[in-house]
Amino acid sequence: MADARESLRKRLKATGRSFETDGPLGGECARIRFLGTLRRQEVLWQATLMTLAHHYRRLSPADREQGVRQFIDVEPVRDGQAHISIGLNLSRIDETAVRKTLIMVRQWKRLGPGRHEYGATHHFGAALAGQAPPDPIVNRRDDGV
Repeated sequence: MADARESLRKRLKATGRSFETDGPLGGECARIRFLGTLRRQEVLWQATLMTLAHHYRRLSPADREQGVRQFIDVEPVRDGQAHISIGLNLSRIDETAVRKTLIMVRQWKRLGPGRHEYGATHHFGAALAGQAPPDPIVNRRDDGV
């Protein structure tokens, strides 16, 4: 719907921001709106960004065994709006994560409806058991080598 896109465009211009959010950032999940294109058509993106750990906890035990990969789920455009869910291998969704994700979505030329997965498979069993997950930086040396 052109009115929704135009309304968002005006709000973004007034605030000087490239997106708007439904609440504060910094948690494991954020809902945002921004303008972009999908298949050469301007759309109002209704996006849910979530950490992989957040997504993992929502899965059935059988699906958890398979692990999770970073993903983008794009629904077909309806009335000029596209709903998109994005799972990121981050500990939280902050302003930097949102900005980088907007760039990724806007520059992904072949992005279309459906699920797109990328990156390594992750398992979060230790985190779900109440333990901190291992440090993602393995074999880090502080002696400059």
